[in-house]
Amino acid sequence: MRRGSDHSSLYKTDTSDTNLSFFSSVLHLRGPSLVPQPVVSAEGDVLCYNGQIFEGLPIDPQLTSDTKVIWNLLTEQVSQYGEQGIRDALARLEGPYAIVYYQAATQTLYYARDPLGRRSLLVSTPSGERSQFVLASVGETLGNGEWAWEEVGCESLWKVSLSDTNVDNLYTPQTVERFISLDPVNSTIPPASFTVPLLDSKLFPAENDALNEAADRLIIELDESVKRRVENIPALEASNCEHPPARLAILFSGGLDCTVIALLADRYIPTNEPIDLLNVGFENPRSLANQLKASTGPKKVKIKGKGKQDEATLRNGSPEECIGRVEPYQAPRSVDSDEERRTKVYGVPDRKTGWDTLAELRELRPTRTWNFVEIDVPYEECTRLTPVSLALALYFASRGEGTVVDSTTRKRSPYISQAKVLLSGLGADEQLGGYGRHRRAYELGGWSGLIDEIQMDITRLPTRNLGRDDRVISTHSKEARFPYLSLSFIRYLSRIPIQTKCDFRYAEPRKDSDEAIGDKILLRLAADRLGLKRTRGKKKRAMQFGSRSAKMDGQDEAQGGSGGGMRRRGMGAEKLGAAEAKERISLRVEEEDL
Repeated sequence: MRRGSDHSSLYKTDTSDTNLSFFSSVLHLRGPSLVPQPVVSAEGDVLCYNGQIFEGLPIDPQLTSDTKVIWNLLTEQVSQYGEQGIRDALARLEGPYAIVYYQAATQTLYYARDPLGRRSLLVSTPSGERSQFVLASVGETLGNGEWAWEEVGCESLWKVSLSDTNVDNLYTPQTVERFISLDPVNSTIPPASFTVPLLDSKLFPAENDALNEAADRLIIELDESVKRRVENIPALEASNCEHPPARLAILFSGGLDCTVIALLADRYIPTNEPIDLLNVGFENPRSLANQLKASTGPKKVKIKGKGKQDEATLRNGSPEECIGRVEPYQAPRSVDSDEERRTKVYGVPDRKTGWDTLAELRELRPTRTWNFVEIDVPYEECTRLTPVSLALALYFASRGEGTVVDSTTRKRSPYISQAKVLLSGLGADEQLGGYGRHRRAYELGGWSGLIDEIQMDITRLPTRNLGRDDRVISTHSKEARFPYLSLSFIRYLSRIPIQTKCDFRYAEPRKDSDEAIGDKILLRLAADRLGLKRTRGKKKRAMQFGSRSAKMDGQDEAQGGSGGGMRRRGMGAEKLGAAEAKERISLRVEEEDL
């Protein structure tokens, strides 16, 4: 029950032909009191809901629960409009959710995910001699056989009729109707007379009324998105009144996207409470061996099974021969202090960027306690988990176990983040031209090529890894929230002309430079206006490379169970691997109210 640690319950019922079991575990994060799930009506209707309502429905989280609002809305809509009422109710929601609703009168099971797939919902349909139909937040192996799991498609409301007596249609999912579409990107091409905005002495766009106005508007829109996701997080119980625990944490690389939302979130958390900045660094044998080669030339290194050999063996051998043979780097204890060794092993790019950005946050918000949580992951610990770079970084970040250094005494202490809500900067790169391939698209296809590339990124957001990320993060009874992926914020950005969001007519920055210009130009201008003068120019770096979780042992990071390497197939779903299970049931629905 680690995914929802505040409550769990199992409800069973039957139809003439089917045994149904509904199981929920609840992580209480909204409303004045916990609402037990599954919710069951006197008529036998059942609701399992995992999500949040940030827009679309009137709700005061201090007075009522999202689950109660959804339950009352569905009850009202179904009584008046039947199946169409369910579709219309979900179309009004904005926020991450996965929902399962059983209507007893029609013996129909309805289920859906939000249009971006920010919450996990998996389905396993009958196969061979196995007749069970299962919906779950996390895929498992039930009984003795392997179960094939697929992500539920985000494009529709789905239903399964349990009263259908046709054996060929047994538990066959059907779509009800597409209930929402993402706004298309503004496809207007800039006129040929459009000139490149001038740069100032620091190689940043000079004062420009149009860009400044757009940057101010972005701050307003993003601030509202952050506010909705932060202001009603319940406070955690504090054993020390002077130093209450952080109720909010940021998945923090020190880059532009996460730092902007961290600074905005500061407005909505009481000033006497800290905010945790979760920064992950991996011990990467391959990277450390490369550093050793670059800094010292040929050295004796220990090769597993080979004793001591000249490092030229590594330099001259094929990658296949070298991968996985270098033992985790150990700095000599007799020479280096623990802090020096920590810096050598875990001083990954994201850690260095994080230190720099932390200093700027403390300059801008000196009354706030910013807990920079250094989460150091030994190589040995990684070998026990599925080797998926992105999932690894999220797994250890959400676990929150690391150390913090006191800003005054410089003393390092163990620290475990208790924050249940994690803000993520995901979504900014896709919408604002933050990837290197966006520049390539412009170079090959001009403005039209760039627009098409960004449109593709936005369109495929529901089919990427948001469901996987939710499964990984919720393992530790945490939930991620994504201010850049608010549907209203996406709608706002989609309407902005492309040249306002990014402009790749600026020269590509040098590879040895940490500064960037052209990509995400609107967000960089917003950061500048918020006072983030150093962070505004930070170059994009993928999480798996910034934390050095990628290519640790030469295995393909694109493989592995419920982590990554998934393939899109059928019903708008992705095939997944399976994990262990605890019991066999005829129909199981697992959801958490987060």
